[in-house]
Amino acid sequence: SAAMRKRLADGVATPEEIDQFENEQREKGEASQKELAALIDELLDRRHEPLLIYSGWAQQLMVRDRARERGIPAGDFHPDTILMAAGGVKGLALPDDYRDQVYAFYGPDIAKLGVYGMTEMAHLMPRCEGGRYHVPPGLILLMLDQTGDRLLGKEDADDGKITGRVGFLDLLYEGRWGGLITGDKATLDTSDTCACGRAGPTILDTVARYSQLGEDDHIGCAGTIDSYVRAGL
Repeated sequence: SAAMRKRLADGVATPEEIDQFENEQREKGEASQKELAALIDELLDRRHEPLLIYSGWAQQLMVRDRARERGIPAGDFHPDTILMAAGGVKGLALPDDYRDQVYAFYGPDIAKLGVYGMTEMAHLMPRCEGGRYHVPPGLILLMLDQTGDRLLGKEDADDGKITGRVGFLDLLYEGRWGGLITGDKATLDTSDTCACGRAGPTILDTVARYSQLGEDDHIGCAGTIDSYVRAGL
């Protein structure tokens, strides 16, 4: 794909090459959809076995819809099944209660775990019993203003909570730079202890993308992730 984009940009791609490329991309997309459908059917076939199911919310809704097509009722899963659903909603028009719909489908008897993370982040932030995401020690979390130009501190807190754009430095990476400014708006609770009894700062379960909230997602150029890290240290 990268090679074809470069040939298109350089104006040297022939019509035959473009047609072949588009056909290959379409065939790959169709094959991926068939593979996903087969995987969903296999998951449903094994629903009476203890399962660990981890995927995005959109895929979980696909599982639910396929189960309805097959006449499988809600809650028809082994009670030792563990559900881990996270992410996967960027750019998708999902119902406001998509989480509740997924949880209702799997039923009240299975464990429902949650994490906050992203492809660019090696660490994951697990969600505790109190519904908060805990920041692991190998992840330096950086709360920024909406434009990403300024690192927020305690002077920006409201009752110990800071709301802004999420940035981070993931210390697990060694082969590349582990810092990133995200498009996520979140609220960080700077309290020493969470309601679950565990120590350390937590993120409230209200994370959303600025673009999904209808807010300006533009990131300014006045600040850089390395300067934020130095300020944080």
